[in-house]
Amino acid sequence: MQAESSLLRSLEDGPPAAVLMVAIAAALLVAIIDGVTGPDVSFSFFYVMPVAIVAWRFLRAGAVAAATFASAIWLGIDLATGPVRPLAIPLWNTLIRGAFFVTIGVLLVGLRQALIRERDLARFDALTGLANRRTFVDVAGGELARADRTAEPVTIALIDLDEFKAINDSAGHGSGDAALRSVARTIESSVRRHDLAARLGGDEFALLVTGSGIEARAVLERICERVGWIEIAERPLGCSIGASTVTGGSLDDALAAADRALYRAKRRGKGQVEIVDAPDRAVS
Repeated sequence: MQAESSLLRSLEDGPPAAVLMVAIAAALLVAIIDGVTGPDVSFSFFYVMPVAIVAWRFLRAGAVAAATFASAIWLGIDLATGPVRPLAIPLWNTLIRGAFFVTIGVLLVGLRQALIRERDLARFDALTGLANRRTFVDVAGGELARADRTAEPVTIALIDLDEFKAINDSAGHGSGDAALRSVARTIESSVRRHDLAARLGGDEFALLVTGSGIEARAVLERICERVGWIEIAERPLGCSIGASTVTGGSLDDALAAADRALYRAKRRGKGQVEIVDAPDRAVS
């Protein structure tokens, strides 16, 4: 299973030219063997392989092009090695084979797209499109391990919406969902490319911010300010943020420190950012 997954990943992520050359080489190899063995030995199944390779990498347009190419090769071998007969017969057979190849290719494209959707569902929150808890834990754990080696600071932040429950209770769950989506868009537009935003569940979001505590503060204060601009059902939203800046250690410890910072931020009032530095020392 792992070998199959690695092969599919290679087809998906490999250089397009390299994948195309492999497919062409496979098609020509099958054609050579087919020509040598003659019409009495069928190699029809093996022509599917280059079609499958191209379809998986280049999707539907690639499937059609590969099916046409494989059908043309098969027609050439058939004309060269097959018995003498009216041209209409091999042309009809080629048309049928081409339709078969296209069908196989399109089915494989559908399978790949279904697998991509399954991967996305496993990694992203369906409502907001942000990373989910599982993805956040995996990525943040890796970043903290890297911070252990390099001593470069990493900030783990928790974001809690100040007025979400009031909006949800008074305006309904549809408005609550709209609030969560608006917050997600605001967070995405406020973080840097190498930061990670996630929805942990309910109205709780998490951030992984790389770089110094000063850089992290700028990102978190920008988010806090912009979330404060959001209005849902004529109600202002706002958020509180607690964060922990660390240079390694466990993710559980960093999240616990961020949670304590969030509690202090909410005690100070709405729309506050509180950052603690290891060992849980307030710096704001």
